[in-house]
Amino acid sequence: MIRLLIISTLLLFLAGVGYSFHEALTNKYTVSKLPQQGEEGFEWWNPHNEKHGGGESWRGKYKDYPTDQRAAFFGAKTFLVPFTDADHATMAVTFNSLRLLVAIWLTFFLAQAYHWPRWKRWLSLVVIWAAMAGIQAIGFYITNQFLLL
Repeated sequence: MIRLLIISTLLLFLAGVGYSFHEALTNKYTVSKLPQQGEEGFEWWNPHNEKHGGGESWRGKYKDYPTDQRAAFFGAKTFLVPFTDADHATMAVTFNSLRLLVAIWLTFFLAQAYHWPRWKRWLSLVVIWAAMAGIQAIGFYITNQFLLL
């Protein structure tokens, strides 16, 4: 149980780190210690908000936006989008930490109630995490379609 509490604390801390970076990117970029315009790494860290001197990092998803809107690499526009820019990466760290936290606790309680063997616990952990990611992706997709019509 103590190990579970330590892992939970670390995951919550990691979620806080990810969200803090995201906030710096989107709201406080010019006063942050992140690479500024003209500095090495700016293209990846470059915020999506033009008022902070950026607005182009999302282009990392595409081969050559706007002329070639195919994915820059396999999965760049879908499940591997966190590897295209810092904004997507920081949100992935935040959401995945929280999903994993919930999946761990839910698996723990289910395993205790049903006396699951170790393999079933791991399978449950993966399935619960994937289900949460899928539900969140569906919510994002539907809302995004509504907002962009």
